[in-house]
Amino acid sequence: MEFNISDLLDGLEDVELDMTPDTGASARRIKELTMKKIHSEKKQYRRGLSTISKIMIAAAVIAALAIPVAAATSLHFTDWLDGLFDPGENYDTDLTLGSASKNWEVSGYVMELKAENATDKGLTLTCTEWGNGEKTGTLTADEGFSLDKWNGSDYTAVKPKTEPAAGQSKTIAPMSTTTWQVSWADSYGALDSGSYRIGKTFTYTDGAGKSQEVELYAKFRVFAEDMAPYVTKCKDALEGLRNQDSYHVTHTRYAEEGGHQIDAGVYQYYTSTYWKNGDDFLEERRYVGMDGKLIVHKGSLFRDGKGYGLTWNGDNVLSGVATMKQIDWLDETNLDMMAMGMEIWDAQVGEVYAEGNTISLLEAVYYEWNDQTDWLKKTYTMDDQGNLISAQEAKIPSPEEYDQEEKVDYTLEVHDTSAAEIAKVIAAQNVDKPSSFSWAEEQAKYPAGSENVKTEGFANTAAQTVSMGNVVSIAQKECTLEWQNTAVVFYDEGAKVWKVELGFSQDHTVCQTVYLSSEGITLLVVSK
Repeated sequence: MEFNISDLLDGLEDVELDMTPDTGASARRIKELTMKKIHSEKKQYRRGLSTISKIMIAAAVIAALAIPVAAATSLHFTDWLDGLFDPGENYDTDLTLGSASKNWEVSGYVMELKAENATDKGLTLTCTEWGNGEKTGTLTADEGFSLDKWNGSDYTAVKPKTEPAAGQSKTIAPMSTTTWQVSWADSYGALDSGSYRIGKTFTYTDGAGKSQEVELYAKFRVFAEDMAPYVTKCKDALEGLRNQDSYHVTHTRYAEEGGHQIDAGVYQYYTSTYWKNGDDFLEERRYVGMDGKLIVHKGSLFRDGKGYGLTWNGDNVLSGVATMKQIDWLDETNLDMMAMGMEIWDAQVGEVYAEGNTISLLEAVYYEWNDQTDWLKKTYTMDDQGNLISAQEAKIPSPEEYDQEEKVDYTLEVHDTSAAEIAKVIAAQNVDKPSSFSWAEEQAKYPAGSENVKTEGFANTAAQTVSMGNVVSIAQKECTLEWQNTAVVFYDEGAKVWKVELGFSQDHTVCQTVYLSSEGITLLVVSK
């Protein structure tokens, strides 16, 4: 049996379902979709959604069905779109990264409430105070809370079986995070799947003893029992990769329409290949132009506690280092996989699609600053042991763009490379040998008396031992820059002269160049 959009419009309450897509459905018929929830195991539809939800979910349906679904083990469409991403009243403000909370400011206190690790029986509630202003009075909150559920148009109170105890009051300290482990199993029982918000009352008391109260809310999702394991499996696979002592991955990031400027060209995408071994990292980055040709090839190395910017003699990282610059600001956090954009936020996940070891999560991410929503599909492929093999994030069409194609933003590929091989690649980066240059040509470019050229009055006037390990610190004695965090080292073997370019920024803006004899005596300083 085919899955035909028109089947959704008949008068039946329950319709048998075969998940083979009908790609010929018209846009008009898509907008008429009236589906609230699909359980593929039960093979039935249930009707009843607002018009805007019908349009939004129809767009997500068509995007989700762009991949084969005939052998799906789980596919759910819920009312998550309305519940999480319609700003509604002011207390429904959605912040980025799934926090879905309200901020409140009084007498210098700025509060942010977040619900995390939600299940049907409880969650972790955190309140962060991040106001920078001078604070007066005290701010407190007790253990009590309220629960509301999204019904498709607004939030309605969930009535407890027994009132939850208020518990002991906590003082909210300035610039701190307060955490509550909230359990409602005794007072509310297990919650049904759906979109909720938890409310907590905060009390501000001024110096005169006058008090005022405010209710803060944080939104959260309770997944259907058969959805939750899929989300957990994806999160565990990504976190497991990040926590590995060694890994070799390639991350591809695609530019927006028209490409992005990089150095002397415009790229349509770039790839970052990472080798990680313990605290050491090597990154190789390739920028590909609009014509498909490589326009930039460079990388970063963090090894033995030191950072470097690199280029290579050939097309790969084992072709020998061509240029090297020392980078003071580079450390292992700059190469962390958090930059890859593949994180999963429970509050944003609305639908789950699974086929074998490949799982797709459909998300909607609301941005308060421009009142826009991104509709995303994140797909994770694991091996039989749950280890991540690949991942992808794509933008799926919004309700207004249902005729647009899915656009891939990120891809992540995990390579089957041993820890020993990864360590060998990192160790092969020869940053102990300086690049070559011509001292004679430099002297011709900067004759004595030229503007910004200094030939006397130096700090380094006595002979000293010079090596790759200390030449930068020797050159820095001549540096007059207010701030400097990069250095590129060169050496003229014939003339026995060192050249050190001092500058700043990731792309190394050269500001001063110091020339030293082999005995560490300064010969010339050029400022830009």
